[in-house]
Amino acid sequence: MISLNLSGGSISDLSMRNRLEVLGVIRRAGPITKPEIAARTQLTSVTVTNIVRELEATGWVQASGYGESSGGRRPVLYTMSSERYAVVSVDISGYDLDLAMICLDGGIIGRVKQRTDRERSTTVSELIRAITKLMAECDVVECMGIGVSVPGIVDPETGSVVRSAPLHWRDLPLQRILRETFELPVVVGNQTHAAINGEHNFPTNGELGDFVYVAIGTSIGMGMIVGGEIYSGRHGYTGELGHTIVETDGPLCECGSRGCLEQVASLNAMRRYLDDMRVADGSTNDFESIFRAASSSDPHVLQAMDRAVGYLAISLINLVRLLDPSIIMISGPAEDTDRILFRRIRDRFLRSAPRIYTKLVTLKPSSLGRDARILGCSVWASEVAFVQNSKNSKAEGTTRKSVATTQE
Repeated sequence: MISLNLSGGSISDLSMRNRLEVLGVIRRAGPITKPEIAARTQLTSVTVTNIVRELEATGWVQASGYGESSGGRRPVLYTMSSERYAVVSVDISGYDLDLAMICLDGGIIGRVKQRTDRERSTTVSELIRAITKLMAECDVVECMGIGVSVPGIVDPETGSVVRSAPLHWRDLPLQRILRETFELPVVVGNQTHAAINGEHNFPTNGELGDFVYVAIGTSIGMGMIVGGEIYSGRHGYTGELGHTIVETDGPLCECGSRGCLEQVASLNAMRRYLDDMRVADGSTNDFESIFRAASSSDPHVLQAMDRAVGYLAISLINLVRLLDPSIIMISGPAEDTDRILFRRIRDRFLRSAPRIYTKLVTLKPSSLGRDARILGCSVWASEVAFVQNSKNSKAEGTTRKSVATTQE
């Protein structure tokens, strides 16, 4: 269920929470029958039947065949709708924009990726133009809302970007700007929270339950699913693993501290280590070249990678000691197609962690990669659109009733 602001306050309405919970179960476990939904949600069969009937009538879910009979008629299977509605999902990194038009069932019907100038951060006008272009190209579906993920700290109450060092944004009211521009419900969230939301809502090998997610790229982030929801803390700022201090006299970080994990274990740190070793070499140290060389067992690349891996393994051990998770999912960079970084982190963790921890926790690679962020944003956008539409329908119903009463 969504854990960000819904352009109208928190979800205190029990009926709304029940409907969102049913939507979430259908998204994660569909195709699924109404009795199975009732068992997972602990709602009564009558409540589930009424909710599913409403969701189907309004186009949010659809029937998709029949399940196995247990003696009577075969039960109907339900999935998220794949045709009527879609949302715009946007992932902004320090170097590119990744935008997709995504149906409620996670199907991507249009996608645009564009590189941005590394020396000049993405501007809001660039973002607006890119969204406008995507919506024009995918006008065959009804766009219900917009979800955006950014690297940095986002205020969950306002959708404002409090600070994003990679984008050079501070106190930017991004949610308000996009909502006023496109006149659609908008959600803005942290990049890692978007990714863990995607992994949670679109599992590839069965539902995960509670887990910790660690993303390693030019920045390092972390997220947690607790009790079926993203745990974001009192102020929404959890997950800043990259800015935990691991070397008190280490390199100066963009956040103002010294020795942050991000400065000694991110892709930029690996490249810096490699630059130091190859000072007279002249080799290209872009990320694609680095991981291509790692696949060929280049000793310099592996040495630079292992220096970063040492810090990462220590951080994972500390996470296990603090949080006691059963699963830590690790998402590496898209350039690491052979998952070399994941394997070296797992091997170092297994060698370094106390045996009790290695027996209790499983390290596993991300199943969705960067698509996790795009899909996670789509869930945010669809949920905020559902809540807003329900409010509008309720308001329209009240207005019609009031007019009818007046006429009488």
